[in-house]
Amino acid sequence: MFGFQYFACTPNFKDELVNKSFKGVIIKKYESTVGCHGEFLIVDEQKIQRIETVCYCVNEQQNVWDYATVGDTLLKREGELQIYVIRKTETRKYEYPNCIQ
Repeated sequence: MFGFQYFACTPNFKDELVNKSFKGVIIKKYESTVGCHGEFLIVDEQKIQRIETVCYCVNEQQNVWDYATVGDTLLKREGELQIYVIRKTETRKYEYPNCIQ
């Protein structure tokens, strides 16, 4: 089963994102051939999800793209605009990457 999480870099980006949630282990990263966007493919116990339009032309506080790698867990809680990368015993928190600054 596949799920899709698409968040466009638009002026209402935060409104679209704040009520979404996801958690899963990264199984693949895809980088766009144009622009500054990538996509994570994550898996949890029940499904595979695509986390699309992850901007990587952002400041250090938002640059989850450069740190997160296959095998890490991504977590985004409903009601928050942060994304967490969990790697073994370490957790890093990032502002959700948004190309509209």
